[in-house]
Amino acid sequence: MKFLRSIRRQKKYLILAALTITILLYGLIHFLGQSQKNDTQHLPISGVKITKIKQLPWQATYQTIGNFTAVQGVSISSQVTGTISQIDFHSGEYIKKGDVLVKIDDSELQAQLAQKEVQLTLAQQNYDRLKLLLSENAISQSSYDQAKAAYVELTGAIKQIQAELSYYTISAPFDGTVGLRDINVGQLVQPGTLLANLQQYNPIYLDFSLPQTYISRNLLGKTIKVEVSLDAQSQCFAGNIISIDSQLNADSRTLAVRAEIQNPDNNLMPGMFAQVIVPITNTQQVLMVPSSSILNSLYGTYIFTLNPAKNNQFEAIQTPVNVIAEDGDDVIITGKELKSDQAIVMMGAFKLRNHEPVQVINQ
Repeated sequence: MKFLRSIRRQKKYLILAALTITILLYGLIHFLGQSQKNDTQHLPISGVKITKIKQLPWQATYQTIGNFTAVQGVSISSQVTGTISQIDFHSGEYIKKGDVLVKIDDSELQAQLAQKEVQLTLAQQNYDRLKLLLSENAISQSSYDQAKAAYVELTGAIKQIQAELSYYTISAPFDGTVGLRDINVGQLVQPGTLLANLQQYNPIYLDFSLPQTYISRNLLGKTIKVEVSLDAQSQCFAGNIISIDSQLNADSRTLAVRAEIQNPDNNLMPGMFAQVIVPITNTQQVLMVPSSSILNSLYGTYIFTLNPAKNNQFEAIQTPVNVIAEDGDDVIITGKELKSDQAIVMMGAFKLRNHEPVQVINQ
């Protein structure tokens, strides 16, 4: 019996101790909550700068680097051995198709041509005379055939000399800009000697690559934006995609693309590089906010929208958003209950809590 009474007495003490601890914890929690509430009520209202959500047309793009190449380019070389007798171009000059660039001394061939032409005249006279005699049966057929063969042979020899003479006058095969002049009058040249570089700059090609993610046959004909640094300033040009390669690069998984850029002032030159902005999607209406208004946490990305409150104040509402893309200092977002011209916190959002009153400090 004494043992049972001892156990009952211990249970009473344990129950009383548990009740005491519970009452103390409840009082402590109530005190801390009341203290925090009082502290919150006395906290100064945060001042923030606000802006509005903008609705703007936007197009997704892909940026890469491209290189300019000439539409037509050729290194003009000598095809014969001889001495340069005339140079008819200046370094960097724009020339037309057919303009004479260089003449090589052809006096020896001209002398041979004159000699052959005299021989041809005599051969033709002899051929005509024997042809008439043959019609009268005054000569044999073999005599006529020999005269005819001599006439035909001289005609071929003259054509051959004339063809060789064409190699001594070098003309521009197309319109373009000639490069630096590294030859001089009186210089001996041989077959393969470089005489001039000729490049056609207008229009000009721009070659770049796209990853397979953005490859589409709809790329043909699309307008691209090109940014080039000229005269220490960034200048913009527009171009059109005219062709794409037939297969991807096996190493980089990219596809070569070529665009055509109008270059009337010849400011763009082969070998220059440019920033290429390629449109990926069609233009669409999107919601845009400053990047400074975006906050990130373990629970996602959000902004603070504002609802009107008392005393010309606002209530900051934590609103989840999805960031679609960046556009300079702005970002494209989507989210529920977001609309154009809606007021949001632009600066000072990092110190706010949900449903906290705020004071606008910018007009």
